[in-house]
Amino acid sequence: DSRLAKAERALKEEQYVSKSLTESGKRDKRDLNDVLYRLERVELEARAKVEVEKRKTKTLLDELEQLNQDYTEEKALRLHSMYLVGQEEKKTQQATNEANSFRTIV
Repeated sequence: DSRLAKAERALKEEQYVSKSLTESGKRDKRDLNDVLYRLERVELEARAKVEVEKRKTKTLLDELEQLNQDYTEEKALRLHSMYLVGQEEKKTQQATNEANSFRTIV
């Protein structure tokens, strides 16, 4: 009879330990899932921020490229204008020289 009681107590103790371990395992699993969920959320937020920064960078690079192109075009126009002014000055100087030489002859 006492062996039966000891066996029943041992069985109940074993069931209690098993139940405690099962509950502890469930808590650990929930905690782990919670940590994994938070990590995934942080990773997604980080990826979103990276994409936003990539878009900002691309926009800035596009603007810089446009400014460089505008500058190059403006510089080309100025050089062309300077060339045209130089040509006009050359023609004016030639006309002046011809007029002066004509006066000298006459």
